[in-house]
Amino acid sequence: MKKKRNTLQIRLLRIFFAAVFVQMLIMVLIMPHYISGVVEDNSTQMTAGTVSALCSNLEIYMNDLEKITIIPYMSDEMLGALKQKKEYAGKSMSGEETYRINAILKKELPHYFQMMHRDVTELLLLPLDGSVYLFSTFSNQYYSKDYDYAGQGWYQDAVNAAGGSVFVGNHAQEYVTLPNESGVFSVARLIRDPQDHEPLAIIMADMSTAMLKDIIDSADLNASSYAAVLDQNWKPVYTNRDISEDMLAQAADGARLVSDGHSRYEAVVREEKLSGWKIAVFLSCGEMRRKSEFVYILAGVIAVIAGCVGFLLFYTFSRSVTNPLKKLVETMKTIQIGEECSVQEPDTRAPEEIVKLDESFHEMMARMDELVEREYRAIVAQKDMEYTALQSQIQPHFIYNTLNIFIGLNRMGEKELLEQSVMSLAEILRYVLGKDRRTTLGRELDIIQQYCRLQKLRFGERLEFEINWDSRYGKCLIPKLLIQPIVENSIIHGIENKLEGGRLTVDVSELAEGEKTFLEIRIEDTGTGFDLETLGENRGIGIQNVKYRLAYIYPNALFRIDSGRYRGTSVIMRISKEELHYDENCGGR
Repeated sequence: MKKKRNTLQIRLLRIFFAAVFVQMLIMVLIMPHYISGVVEDNSTQMTAGTVSALCSNLEIYMNDLEKITIIPYMSDEMLGALKQKKEYAGKSMSGEETYRINAILKKELPHYFQMMHRDVTELLLLPLDGSVYLFSTFSNQYYSKDYDYAGQGWYQDAVNAAGGSVFVGNHAQEYVTLPNESGVFSVARLIRDPQDHEPLAIIMADMSTAMLKDIIDSADLNASSYAAVLDQNWKPVYTNRDISEDMLAQAADGARLVSDGHSRYEAVVREEKLSGWKIAVFLSCGEMRRKSEFVYILAGVIAVIAGCVGFLLFYTFSRSVTNPLKKLVETMKTIQIGEECSVQEPDTRAPEEIVKLDESFHEMMARMDELVEREYRAIVAQKDMEYTALQSQIQPHFIYNTLNIFIGLNRMGEKELLEQSVMSLAEILRYVLGKDRRTTLGRELDIIQQYCRLQKLRFGERLEFEINWDSRYGKCLIPKLLIQPIVENSIIHGIENKLEGGRLTVDVSELAEGEKTFLEIRIEDTGTGFDLETLGENRGIGIQNVKYRLAYIYPNALFRIDSGRYRGTSVIMRISKEELHYDENCGGR
């Protein structure tokens, strides 16, 4: 019996057919609802953008209207006239003086008023002496003489604002003989003396609400939508249609969906920053839903077309699945045997699943590299901590003993030797506490020379030392404090513990072995020595630190210790001449 084929392509074909039916079901039943929601959201977002643009236009008008109320501050003559009217309030003024003040106000105010926005209809100036000045775009417009200006709410609000602007919502012009039928909105301000801030007058500029109608009409809103300009208290200043107070109350409470009792609306509200007024648009949810009905029909057609096209594309390109998988397997084998593998871009012709698999694999490789790098940095950070600890390894008793020696030298009158010793200690501390991680061999040996001299002051004839080095290697770069800890160990743990003292030798020379040439650093002492198997903790940490830092710069360097109880210690560091790094900006010591 012939075995039934069960290739990867056939398996994928079965999965494809199952997935297609599920997708068609989703497209016919779920997608239309989702797309309808998206359409409604986009409509809301577009409306929000439109409302924001309307707010920007409103802000321009509000800014122009507010600027009109600062006209008196633009002219020193007007301010002077207002001051005089305040001073003579309740007093008699000569006819000539009265004529002069009126001439100034009636000349300067119209001059600036004509330069302002054309939609500003009236400008009202109320000095504190009870006089009234009205300037209008209509030549036959006059103010009402019996009107109680000081008793109006906007007047009191302007006084309380103490020089700030007060935005007044839609109100009737009861103070003029020819009021605007559509109503006006205004900005009022208390004019104060710039010097002593005393009140001088109230000024108010009116603008027709027809301008607000022009702003709202500039937006392309559907016929069943509401649009309104609201003041800071959510009171209508202008509406394109009558809006119920219940809808405004719901919007004021922050509700996104509001209802007038019959239909539901989505509220889009934006605030104009200068005045605190708001522009609100209420979109009809029913109308938006009717516009998205076509989506359900379109979804069915797209589902059938997508199924057919998807099958053809799958059948045509299914073979492209195997090639990326083979490449992925080859890459895995290359990594398995430890060879370096270059990261290749995924084959975009392959199905998305295979591309994702390839990307995930390479992402895993990148993360492995990152983990290795992180581990490496952690090791480096640990070495930095050990290096910092090494910087403080010049033991406190060394400094304490050295300072006692300085006291003795001072008492004996050895001023010159004392001065040299203090300078040597200062140089050693400056070197040890410096932030540089590398130094030159010559600089390190110079510090060791000064360190040994200070120890010589303490031990006297019990300590003999000799430092020999090849000046050709003075510029050779080494880790800072590479040799000094070993010299310190030799003195503290070797020579100090020996009754008769001992000798310390530091020798830096060139060594040839076969065809290779090495720089050899040898530190030897005739102290008590020690057993390598029972190496002390303090001494062991310091030696291991030196060894690691030497290998960090020169990985192939040799580091060897030879010691035994009662026969001294020898430390050898050997670096290939080919690997040496030099500092060309520093010469020798």
